Amino acid sequence: MWLNFLFIIYVGVFLYQIALNLFFLKTKLTSKSQVLKENDNSGISIIVCAHDEAYNLNKNLNSLLNQKGVSFEVIVVDDHSTDATFSVLKDFQKKNPFLKCIQLNSNQKSKRKALTAGVKAATYENILVTDADCQPANENWASLFLNKITQEKQLILGASPYYLEKTYVNQLIQIETFQTAIQFLSFAKKQMAYMGLGRNMAFTKQVFQKYSQYEVDKNMTSGDDDMFVQRVPQKYIDILTLPESFTFSQGKQSLKNWWRQKRRHYTTAPSYIPKDQIILSLNGLSLLLFWLSSIFLIFYSMNVLCYSMNVLWFVAIFIIIKSFVFKKHHKLNNQQEIKWYWPLLDLNLVIFQTLIILQNLFHKPKFWS
Repeated sequence: MWLNFLFIIYVGVFLYQIALNLFFLKTKLTSKSQVLKENDNSGISIIVCAHDEAYNLNKNLNSLLNQKGVSFEVIVVDDHSTDATFSVLKDFQKKNPFLKCIQLNSNQKSKRKALTAGVKAATYENILVTDADCQPANENWASLFLNKITQEKQLILGASPYYLEKTYVNQLIQIETFQTAIQFLSFAKKQMAYMGLGRNMAFTKQVFQKYSQYEVDKNMTSGDDDMFVQRVPQKYIDILTLPESFTFSQGKQSLKNWWRQKRRHYTTAPSYIPKDQIILSLNGLSLLLFWLSSIFLIFYSMNVLCYSMNVLWFVAIFIIIKSFVFKKHHKLNNQQEIKWYWPLLDLNLVIFQTLIILQNLFHKPKFWS
């Protein structure tokens, strides 16, 4: 009897996952390169919030300062760094008059406070944000975002893959980042935006000042970007998925550091609006139940041929449909085809994510955000 009940639940989560992936398969996220046009918005301010980022600024700041085809400035906000961050910025500023350096002197470090200071100091109405460890895909990055901003679309969500490496941790990072991009960009395309990447996002001052609520978000360890996106009316939100508009950064080098990063990121979920919490919880929980139930039913019910054969068919259908989703949106994955062994990585990832969420329930992490 209990096996029949488990199988019914299994069929339910299978159908949910199939419907979700068919939704992703139907949604068009990629587009052809656009011709850059003269923009009436006059220019864009690129803002970077930096905390102990001397190394990354030395490595990546030139890629921001060398943007072409657009009037721009780069504002780097030094948020209580204890290394040589501000000295590095001063050295760059000697050769780049359109680089602004801001050093915060308040008692508490906060990425949202740093961003607010940067927006306040911005010359232009249009803002483009990224992180110190990121490099734009090319010198047209800022132009592409500026051309996307209109009176109707004042918050533009971009993609930000990680550099490819031949390690297990990087493979986990790649499949997680790829699937996250497919999900949040697909939802945004259908006017259900729930998150954005602070390392590749553009918006107008008007929208930021109206919907970014620092006093509400100031105690968050992560995810204030998501809160900002959720407050902005959906009609003002658009996406930019051209590969030329990506920013790239290096993923964590060890499972321990990746785990720590994910713990911080996952503290945001309880602050999401109830509808998004329910949808995202269903997405994650159904995937976990699908993989675990598949393994259990295949091995436990080998003596019950009808069960094991049905489960094998369900797994095959799921893998085929999800592979088509990956193939359709492969440009979001560094232009690389997904590895043939992705189901194993997917299973590893969903188990790790569940364990991280459970750990956060008992011990909330606190990091600079």
